[in-house]
Amino acid sequence: MTFQWQSGLLSNFDYLLYLNSLSGRTFNDLTQYPVYPWIISDFHSETLDLDNPDIYRDLSKPIGALNEERLKLFVQRYKDLPPSHKFLYGTHYSCPGYVLYYLVRVAPEYMLRLHGGQFDHPDRLFSDMSTTWENVLSHTTDTKELIPEFFTTPGDFLTNSMGLNLGRKSDGNMVGDVTLPPWANDANDFIEKHRQALESDYVSENIHHWIDLIFGYKQTGEESIKAHNVFHPISYEGAVDIDSITDPIERESTLAQINEFGQCPKQIFTKPHPKRYSEEERVRTNDNYINRDSPIIMHRSFDWNGVSDVSTETVELNFDEKEPIESGWNKIKNNSLSLNDTLRMHNREVTDICLSKDSKRLFSVSSDSQLKIYSIE
Repeated sequence: MTFQWQSGLLSNFDYLLYLNSLSGRTFNDLTQYPVYPWIISDFHSETLDLDNPDIYRDLSKPIGALNEERLKLFVQRYKDLPPSHKFLYGTHYSCPGYVLYYLVRVAPEYMLRLHGGQFDHPDRLFSDMSTTWENVLSHTTDTKELIPEFFTTPGDFLTNSMGLNLGRKSDGNMVGDVTLPPWANDANDFIEKHRQALESDYVSENIHHWIDLIFGYKQTGEESIKAHNVFHPISYEGAVDIDSITDPIERESTLAQINEFGQCPKQIFTKPHPKRYSEEERVRTNDNYINRDSPIIMHRSFDWNGVSDVSTETVELNFDEKEPIESGWNKIKNNSLSLNDTLRMHNREVTDICLSKDSKRLFSVSSDSQLKIYSIE
């Protein structure tokens, strides 16, 4: 999937949704709801120029580190905390309260349950995109990211189509539809332009940095400290051994704290995430593949470790559990090709193999829906 995304065969939106699913996030659990990044930082202009890098948020930093002055406060608190309890941010980027903050207009019953039968105070409700962005930049208790709904039509969560009485704010205005930036004509127009921004060249070139923070090697350890990406210890997977808590009251209290505070996704990557290929790189990479219509292996003439003109016939190799791998290679009549090593990187049988034209990479797919890339160098 990563390779498909790199090659432009998968959109940024779909790849982020895949990573969310892979890390255990789901639409069926508010405590593990899919998380998406803030993309746009310009909510005041009349028009939106997607080719202007100044309109975008810095994806190499977590929300809490975007404002340097606020970050200084977080860092000072971090230094003052005991070694066993250090964190930069006392709030998380994703939790049930934040999800319902965005979805109150389409799922009011959930917020009513969360707040004991009442909506939150009108001044704290989601009512203005610009104000919400300014809050996550300036407030010490607000580091929330976005949810997938901001990039998929219809944008009904932005309109008060149910006619809910959400109250009157301190400025005297009733809370109704979400106030959108001037560059958006309506809710659907906002979503469409926001999605275009997510798929823009700038985001495509930089989204791997955000993936490192949320799903990757900058989520924990020394790299998270360097990146100013340290949250409360209770938000990390495995930080608390619930089974070891024997007191039922303490157990329930700890679970409630974990669920309400927010949880980091399961870490997927332990090394820097690869960057998405540019348009030029995609063309060059795609031209380097051997394309075939058959799911069996096709040998073509190439020069590999001094062996040339290996074979031009089509043969089927067995890579399943029923027959040893070596038996498949024995079917190759040209004895100039020998088996040097075997790898079993797939959970199920291999269905197709492709060698790059430069003979430096080997691609394999299998019925376990996995694509593997091997470097032959």
